[in-house]
Amino acid sequence: DKWMAMHLNENAKVKLKRNLPSETGFAQLQPKFKKHMANVLWEKGLTEDLGMVVGFSRRQSMITQNRFQGFTTGPHKALDLKQEDHERFSDNFLLNLKWTPTVDDRFELGTRYSSYRETRIWPDAVNNNVEDEQRAFGGTLSWVRSFQNGVWTNTVALDRIENRRESGSATNVYHTEDDIAWLDGG
Repeated sequence: DKWMAMHLNENAKVKLKRNLPSETGFAQLQPKFKKHMANVLWEKGLTEDLGMVVGFSRRQSMITQNRFQGFTTGPHKALDLKQEDHERFSDNFLLNLKWTPTVDDRFELGTRYSSYRETRIWPDAVNNNVEDEQRAFGGTLSWVRSFQNGVWTNTVALDRIENRRESGSATNVYHTEDDIAWLDGG
């Protein structure tokens, strides 16, 4: 985000200031944003036949977008836009253990946790921010047995996923692109 710059002529700057995300929430032009990512992975042999992997990753982004609030009052009708940040946060953790007691047998235990949160603005829904949140955790236990003619794998896994959505309002007021098209000469 710090290495990127957008160079615009004056006409493009005027249109960009009025740029709205589409009905799906996707904004084609997002000149103000921050993105940060970090990953850490650690592998360690604990004994000759036991190993461990620990991992963590974090991603976050903040994207400034315009939201249509209506029209200004006064003699000259104009867009009333409000800039808000569309935010996303994601954390992931994992721990895997691998035990190989014999040449033909391997046991693996994996655990994982994931957390995701997104605060979203709808471009045409006035005063109605939405926050989505998801948390998931799970585990996997595997036994892998090698034979002369093949490999037999037994796996048991359990995952639990929780989702939550919270809205800023019980009532929505929508404006379509047709309502504001005349401002762009359309």
